Amino acid sequence: MTPEKLRAVLVEHRLSVKTVAYEMHVSPRTVNHWLKGTRRMSALAWEYLLLLLKKPKVLTLIGNDWDVD
Repeated sequence: MTPEKLRAVLVEHRLSVKTVAYEMHVSPRTVNHWLKGTRRMSALAWEYLLLLLKKPKVLTLIGNDWDVD
């Protein structure tokens, strides 16, 4: 994982450093270090971020039918 890839993900999903830090349970300072390249983001942290981005935003249940938006 490179700082450029992380920056691209933040831009693509319109995420702020504060939001990423909150969702990943790290400090905004840590996210800034990842973005600057002064600290390397672990593979586990990268995979966790990608999983967080895949979680459904809305789950609609109607009887036995469901839909994810």
